[in-house]
Amino acid sequence: MKSIDSETRVHSPGYCSNPIISIIVPVYNTGRYLPACLDSLLGQSFLDIEVICVDDGSTDESPSLLDSYAYRDGRVRVFHRENGGVSSARNFGISQSRGRYVLFVDSDDYIEKTTCQLLIEAAERDNSDIIVFGGVTFPHVGWIDRCFGTHDVTIRGNGIDALLREPGSFPLMCNKMYRRSLIVDNSVSFSSDLVLGEDNAFQFSIFPYAKTVTFLSCSLYHYRCGRSGSAIAEYYGDSLSKIKKHLDVVRYVFNDWQTKGILQTHKKEILGWSLMFLHEDAVKLDYWDRREIGEEYGRLCDAFAVSSAISELDSFEQKVAAFLSFEFRKNQLPSVSIISFTGKGRAAEEAFLSLSSQDYQNVELLMVCDAGSFEGSAIKASFDPRARVFGSFADAVASARGLYVLVAPGGAVYDWAFVGRMLSAAQGEGADVVVCFDYGNRLRLESEDFNRMLKTRDKGKYPTIECPPDKRLTVFSPIDIPEYAISVLSPSFANKLIRTEHLKRCCSSLQHAHGSFDVLVEAAKIAIVPYRFITMHALPLSKAEVLALADARVQLISEFASKIINTSGYERFAESWAVSSANYLLSGYELVSTYEGKCLYAQCVHNSLGNDVAGMITSSTSLSEDVRNRIASMVSSDAESFVKDDLCGALERFGESAAAHEDAALFHETETFEFYHSISYRLGRLFTAPLRKCLTLASRTKRVERNR
Repeated sequence: MKSIDSETRVHSPGYCSNPIISIIVPVYNTGRYLPACLDSLLGQSFLDIEVICVDDGSTDESPSLLDSYAYRDGRVRVFHRENGGVSSARNFGISQSRGRYVLFVDSDDYIEKTTCQLLIEAAERDNSDIIVFGGVTFPHVGWIDRCFGTHDVTIRGNGIDALLREPGSFPLMCNKMYRRSLIVDNSVSFSSDLVLGEDNAFQFSIFPYAKTVTFLSCSLYHYRCGRSGSAIAEYYGDSLSKIKKHLDVVRYVFNDWQTKGILQTHKKEILGWSLMFLHEDAVKLDYWDRREIGEEYGRLCDAFAVSSAISELDSFEQKVAAFLSFEFRKNQLPSVSIISFTGKGRAAEEAFLSLSSQDYQNVELLMVCDAGSFEGSAIKASFDPRARVFGSFADAVASARGLYVLVAPGGAVYDWAFVGRMLSAAQGEGADVVVCFDYGNRLRLESEDFNRMLKTRDKGKYPTIECPPDKRLTVFSPIDIPEYAISVLSPSFANKLIRTEHLKRCCSSLQHAHGSFDVLVEAAKIAIVPYRFITMHALPLSKAEVLALADARVQLISEFASKIINTSGYERFAESWAVSSANYLLSGYELVSTYEGKCLYAQCVHNSLGNDVAGMITSSTSLSEDVRNRIASMVSSDAESFVKDDLCGALERFGESAAAHEDAALFHETETFEFYHSISYRLGRLFTAPLRKCLTLASRTKRVERNR
């Protein structure tokens, strides 16, 4: 191991012989990001720091960069070691630290200029053992952003409560400053046996010793996401390996708390944490892998005698526990039959996995495939004993044993709670159809549209049922308002749970696996669950699949148009049918991902949609100008010309939106630049400079005297 000569360091500019904060930076092949990180540390407004850089066997330019910074600034201490992993590097950094407090910064991240100043002020004000603070990811990753501190509070006398009840306590390492004696005196260290999640395990080791924990809402840490070579990136897409590593963390924490004698008194909390920790990856496993992990987790809970606390968990945690332990009777009739359509590629695999991993597991999976993919579908079905394979949609519906049916198209990815929430709504309200939102609004169900509709209609004529806030259901009877149901709701099956008998009654021919207007019109009651549960992915469809998609939508629209023209009483649906049909045709077009596929879809609509039906749609006064123009162009123009014009229009709309954001950003940037370069700001800095220097000197003198 090599380090910068101590004599050189003492005489380097900025050398601090008695640092208050030791900033530990493990470094491994991050030369591209290292200058930004170190510049943010050495540019701190609080000067009494040391920066301990532990080079963990880097093979890029990181070692030379570290040495150059150490020669330029005596506060930087560099140690070059053979590769031993981030845990070993952090432990070594702690052993070399001299500060009263320890802060950990990853070498590809950076911190705000005032970070150390704010943290030391909070620590001295509250006499804190741990200070937790806020941060932000770049690029944005929601779940990591939620792991930072979110509000200002100080917890005294109970570090375990601070750990388990306050956001920001775990799993991150980078958003905390620790009293060094808390780590050293209690012999807490990072486990080198943990390949992933070692920072999470560290929090469960250190927090129980803390007497006072301060939480700050200020966003001080900038966390880089998506860097190749990082531990998270290494396991991205390999959920089975990742969850096995996380099981090691759970085992470590269980054992550590049992050794400390606190596991049994907090088994409910620690069990709940472990379930939520494993849940994110468990939903990405197929049936048998999930069963393997569930059984191993069950044995672990039994070995540490925490299984008895399951009954004390909240409802969601109990649902996760049931999901991992497969708590449903294998031979009972399924409540929901899920009919899915097999496809190729990652999007299709993700769609099938989202269905097989639903939190409500008493389902059957009915897989529809063509003759060419039957063998592959049978292999996929073998990964889940609840799955069966059928050659046609009609056969799958005829074989459905569930009370309700979900018809899931290829490319539709469902949230984990979809089936459970929709089934609860269906049974609670006795509805024939339950509808939810999708994230891209491709299924034509906007909460704003629906709420506006209810406000503008006579509630005596168009009844609604007031539901408790936790249910948030809107229920209405299409016997009273079927035309409005059609305009608000898409005919697509994708976002609906349908009573099996109702589906069979409305779709006697069972030719349309994509959707049905009759399912909406003939329902005695429809319940709407205003949550977004579905992501509709555009798919690289084959020529035959694009033609089938377009033909099915045109045929569905044309058949209901015939009813409007020829069946007494159906004329009242004309306006709402036109709105729904236009959006349904365009959503099908948007589900095709390739240029050639879009041209083929548009050509099929152009050839198949009769002039009378097209005229009924485009003449509707309820259509927006943009939708009317796009449909008119699709049915009247050359397909390739339509697609080119439509894509150019989409780029133009995107450009206008981007330009608006750019103008706003430029305005704020200009304001900021003008402020910091204004005469008043510069004069203010000039006049207050002597006072600020005196205050900084007095603060440093006071700390030196206190340390003596």
